[in-house]
Amino acid sequence: MVATRDDRPSVTQSAPWLAGIRLTLAQAPLRQVLGVVAVLAWAIWLTATWVTQPRVVPPGQVESDLATGEVMGFAVVTLVDKPSGWFVSTNSPEVSPGPEQGRDALREPDADEWSTGNGRPTIAYWVDAPVAALRVVDPNIASPLALEAIADRLDTNGIEDRTTSVTFTTFSGGVGKAGSALSLGALLVVIMGPRPSRGNRWFWFWMLGLPFGLGLLALAVLEILRPRPPDAPLDEVAARDGPPRSTGSMSHRRYGGWAGFWLSIGASMLIGAVAPALATAQPLVFMLP
Repeated sequence: MVATRDDRPSVTQSAPWLAGIRLTLAQAPLRQVLGVVAVLAWAIWLTATWVTQPRVVPPGQVESDLATGEVMGFAVVTLVDKPSGWFVSTNSPEVSPGPEQGRDALREPDADEWSTGNGRPTIAYWVDAPVAALRVVDPNIASPLALEAIADRLDTNGIEDRTTSVTFTTFSGGVGKAGSALSLGALLVVIMGPRPSRGNRWFWFWMLGLPFGLGLLALAVLEILRPRPPDAPLDEVAARDGPPRSTGSMSHRRYGGWAGFWLSIGASMLIGAVAPALATAQPLVFMLP
């Protein structure tokens, strides 16, 4: 027998255990708990990211922090513009130990590499502050010679040079791993969670790619905590709007995968344009995705 498209078993028919999980999570009390946990996990992760993310600051910020006496140490590091999001690179900063030359790397300026290269040497410094304790001088603004002058200025003020002691573990933390775990958890909610009512599972799969975890927040609020009301039977619709044309229920149309794909691209492009502008204007207040 040849199976047509309509004859193919659904995912839940092929995996009954998955249907059981979805049915359990769809129950009202568990559904509310799942939604609250998802929102709290997103809020905790976003707050931790905002507190710990290195900030790319203009050279003038170094002077301001020196004036307040908050600078504790500095090092020559490598700044990499790390793509973030599924569709748009928002150049989230990633800091790693500097080149082998250390301070000497700042004395070998290359105009082309300075203006366009990725993974450029720059100055990072630590401050005694609860937010953005690690700050990196923007190499797009400060030339290698200007960075060398900043390093000399920090030396003059007796700030510890940590260039030779920093390692990859110096800049690694649990926030990045927590973000990966949060993304995996969100994907499991899309696959095994209650049946979404506003968009299908493919719609929410693409929406999970939004920066700042906004796709997970939208999923938790719009589908888990505040789902669309169940479809009304047609006899109730007839009593309100006139006689029904057929029997059954009035079904709401859900957004599909293509809608989620294009909406995710558009929203990511918008966030990718606004967030860097805000982070450039106020780097200690706003962060990059």
